[in-house]
Amino acid sequence: MESTAPNIVITLIPVLFLLIGGVISISFLAFWIWMLVDCLQYEKNEENQKLIWILVIVLTNWIGALIYFFVRRKERKQNESIGMHSSQSAINGPEEV
Repeated sequence: MESTAPNIVITLIPVLFLLIGGVISISFLAFWIWMLVDCLQYEKNEENQKLIWILVIVLTNWIGALIYFFVRRKERKQNESIGMHSSQSAINGPEEV
């Protein structure tokens, strides 16, 4: 009699690759959509920067989304936090030492 355990493992390997590949693909797609929506909603339209970033994200797919995430979104978040800090200090007045 032959052992069925190796046959089962051999047939499960392609299924596991498909499942893992599917999860990774869906994750990349969700990240791409998230960055595209973020760009459409929050990017200012100064000197057509919004259009340029949308083209980068759409034409380069998830690589463009990664570039946007690490370059522009991070920069915009830092600028927003600086702006909130300065506007909050303007409301509260100068800090006492």
